[in-house]
Amino acid sequence: MSSSPGGDCGRSRRVHTGKRTVFNNDDVAMTTATPREQYVLDTTSTDLLAALERWREFICWADSATAIYQGIQDIYASYTGYERSMPAEAFAFQDSVHDLETYIGLDLRRHVAMRNCNDPYYMDRVNAHLSRGLALLPHLLMADMDSSDGKQFIRELDHLSAELQATFLEYGFCETLDALKNVDEAQKKLTAIETRLDQLQRTLADPDTDLSLVIAELRDVVAHLNGILQAMTESDTDRISRDVTNCRRQTSLLLSKCSSRMTTDCELYVSYAAAQSLLRSAFVTQLFRRDSTAEVNGHMIHPGTRGWLLERLQRWLNTGDNRVFVASSKPGMGKTALSSAVCKLLNYDVVAKFFFRPNEGATVDDLVRSIAAELCRTLPEYLNYLDDELSGADVAVRLDGTWRESFDVLLKGPLQALYGQPSSPQQSPRDDPRQCTLNGVAGLLRDPATSSTPDRGRRTPNRPRSSRTSGDGVGALMRDPTTVAASARPGDEGDGPRRRLNDLTRRRLIVVDGLHHCAHAEWAILGEFVAAAVAELPPTVCLWLTAAVDDLGQIVPADVDLDEVSLNGRAWINRHVTDVETYVASSLGAILSGEDATSTPNRARADEMTLQNTVDALLKASAGRFDYAIELMEEFAREMAHTGQFLSSLRKATIPVNAKHGMQYEKRVSEFASVFRSYRDREGRVVDVRVIRQSAYLMDKTRVALIRGRHYMNMR
Repeated sequence: MSSSPGGDCGRSRRVHTGKRTVFNNDDVAMTTATPREQYVLDTTSTDLLAALERWREFICWADSATAIYQGIQDIYASYTGYERSMPAEAFAFQDSVHDLETYIGLDLRRHVAMRNCNDPYYMDRVNAHLSRGLALLPHLLMADMDSSDGKQFIRELDHLSAELQATFLEYGFCETLDALKNVDEAQKKLTAIETRLDQLQRTLADPDTDLSLVIAELRDVVAHLNGILQAMTESDTDRISRDVTNCRRQTSLLLSKCSSRMTTDCELYVSYAAAQSLLRSAFVTQLFRRDSTAEVNGHMIHPGTRGWLLERLQRWLNTGDNRVFVASSKPGMGKTALSSAVCKLLNYDVVAKFFFRPNEGATVDDLVRSIAAELCRTLPEYLNYLDDELSGADVAVRLDGTWRESFDVLLKGPLQALYGQPSSPQQSPRDDPRQCTLNGVAGLLRDPATSSTPDRGRRTPNRPRSSRTSGDGVGALMRDPTTVAASARPGDEGDGPRRRLNDLTRRRLIVVDGLHHCAHAEWAILGEFVAAAVAELPPTVCLWLTAAVDDLGQIVPADVDLDEVSLNGRAWINRHVTDVETYVASSLGAILSGEDATSTPNRARADEMTLQNTVDALLKASAGRFDYAIELMEEFAREMAHTGQFLSSLRKATIPVNAKHGMQYEKRVSEFASVFRSYRDREGRVVDVRVIRQSAYLMDKTRVALIRGRHYMNMR
């Protein structure tokens, strides 16, 4: 089942004129009617490409984004002349690429509008998908579809479509939803989406509206719409096609309006290019210690899992009183994968991240400096402030190498100046966010004449300011992009009090993963950092932390108020085990469907009881840990490919895992036995193998768990 959240956007549209035949694993699904209309890049995409070309020198990810659009365009062109002979899988891949075009256009515009100077996480992954697609399509077009080679190419393209869909889920382009059981439930969700779109239409009509907020909301709407479609069967989707078409039409119209306001020479691009240029300054490069992007992209949560925890985190972020949220567990239960998902799915809220690496010995000063370097890339007003306060020489002189000095100079001083003083003990920071953050802005709101630029502290007298107050100055600046670094200031757009008020009151999340991997000698200092962040940073700055459950009490002071989810605690262990079972059961379903890389023999068939017993055995052998579960499923898939026998494959799968982990593995499996019995007694069979196998949401889009050995998810 494919879907297009963008609808008829610009010149690009899909027309389903063909029929698909029913087929089994040995047949090929062929289109049997007239060809469909060919896709081309829509006008919003070409507008974005023109802007990226204009500002290529300053936007660090411009080349990667251009390569993505070039790959999309080349894939569209590959289908020309082959519309009648294409298998259904080829059209499904083309539809997925068209969805990708819509997603990328929205997300990159949001990146620019929000002045987020980090490279989008998905760039390398998406380019790799498109490169593989371009390599496969010529072979598919030249092959005999009934031959073994043709079927193999179709299979690989189908796998690639699944991986692309999994990427949509992983990076938040498609919202994760439970399977919808009836059309009425979907209808209610679509009505809510239409209401949100109507509100966005009215909001966008106001010329003073902050475009970044509209684009961010529009991206969320598109993700939610596509999540609804992925959670339904194709027959049920046909029954709500009129409402879906209406939502797509509204989405397309809003995207076009946003694109028309984000012209190549608009102030959003000017400011974004200015921020990118300023990041090359010496004071920023001296702050930089380590980038954690590799950790973010190296882990993922399995679709259908962790939704309960992410929803709890979102509620805390919106309405919680405490400013620290901690996820703790024993090793191998998925803490780093959770932090990775937070960075990808809540990237509007996450302003900085730092992943401690095992045995690296990173210090608290490394943590503080890395956070500061990240804030420079996500908060233009913060970058602007440090540009005034620090120079390349100042960094070396003013920071004496202690974490406390770095904290005061890089975090406490700038953030208090920009976002207000810490809240008093008598008042919760969420009681009235305006009152606790408007100390430095009340005068600006009362005096419109001074509302164009907030006071960010001392200004360098000889630094030229933006000439946007003059029409001639704006024109000169836009005609000559090389003057951006000298004349434009990131964060000085002058969008009015509404923009700044929203920035001041929204929570900013700092992600710190693996506290227990910090140098052991600095655990006490790390605790001081957490306490200082809560006591001395503005009330809108919050922390997401993960740590080993046995070490958490030795690191975070007991007097720090926090929300905690302990994955192996009595309150949460059953939900965690359900997530592990979901991964095991859906992976087993993928194996039985022949969707793993090596393909399971057709003789591997079993009744429901055998399947459920196999899931139980694998779950017990995993000891409730994702790292063990992933290793077991990899070995089990290899054995099933050779023999097709459940029991023998299960026994053989545990041998290499046991040999790798030794007595510790046997001990953990033994300890988990009582947990498993309690879980079954209380929860019963919460994951039905038949549902897992039949659900388009879990089977079609999560079989990537076994495709091409991509198992490095939910680990640590």
